[in-house]
Amino acid sequence: WKSRSGLGLIAQGQLVVMGSQEVRQHLPILLEVVRSMGSKHCLQFRILTILSMKELVDNLVESRGLKESIQVITLLDVEKRIEHMRGCSAAVAVSGTVTLELAAADVPSVVIYRSNMFTQFLAKRLAAVEFISLPNLLLGQRLLPELLFGACNQDDIEHEACKLLFDKAERKCVLAGYSRVMKIACPRTTATCTNEEKFPEEQSPSMIAATAILQLQNESSTT
Repeated sequence: WKSRSGLGLIAQGQLVVMGSQEVRQHLPILLEVVRSMGSKHCLQFRILTILSMKELVDNLVESRGLKESIQVITLLDVEKRIEHMRGCSAAVAVSGTVTLELAAADVPSVVIYRSNMFTQFLAKRLAAVEFISLPNLLLGQRLLPELLFGACNQDDIEHEACKLLFDKAERKCVLAGYSRVMKIACPRTTATCTNEEKFPEEQSPSMIAATAILQLQNESSTT
């Protein structure tokens, strides 16, 4: 099959999305996922990160012998990020506003998050919400798989990523859910968000995230 990424005759395109602080914590396990999936399926991989982290990412990728398998891309502009995302068939993303960008790009994603034991202990006791990814929060239900803390391991990440890549029913369900997510996130400008590869300035992913979190806090305080 030709991939959406246009990188030649490959089965699909897989995307790994990384932020700044998350690189050291999440990248090693994701590289093992890449190695495992790459040995079983004909895949191409991209990592999106920030410029200041590129050297670290490059070194980690090269140290594991995956330089030929992974394209490392550094982008700060939302429109360009979404453009690169749209070239992929599925994603693994550390929880954050990037999950909303992936929704705008129509890329089904696995949401992950790891932390130390103390942070995990506090989070489980203080969390006031059932989900952490923005698409799930906005819908109030599970759309994307969330693998948090102990569940964020190689086997589970690979399992969920393969479902999003190869299970047509699963992909169809996520894409239908994304349509509802974008109607909630950009009610007056849904076409702009999804078709012109950008969010309106007043409805950036960060602003939408802040609004959603404040709304959830208000709902929690009144119940």
